[in-house]
Amino acid sequence: MGRFALDLLERTEKAADRTIQMALALPNNVAGWVIGRQIIRSSCSVGANLEESLAVLTRKDYTHKTSIALREARRDPVLDTQN
Repeated sequence: MGRFALDLLERTEKAADRTIQMALALPNNVAGWVIGRQIIRSSCSVGANLEESLAVLTRKDYTHKTSIALREARRDPVLDTQN
């Protein structure tokens, strides 16, 4: 695994940690719980999909896994790739 991949995985892990902290600060009501669960799932799935992309056998699978990670990153304000 290259240095870039390790750096990217480390950065997504830190971002997931920050997202969890942000979700814990949401209001303690149904809306806060639902939004918090969704944002944590999308944030953590970025790292999971990137990790999975490192173990694929074909370039097509690699492209698929990294595109899923990018799509999930766009949902997460901590990982927002648009700005």
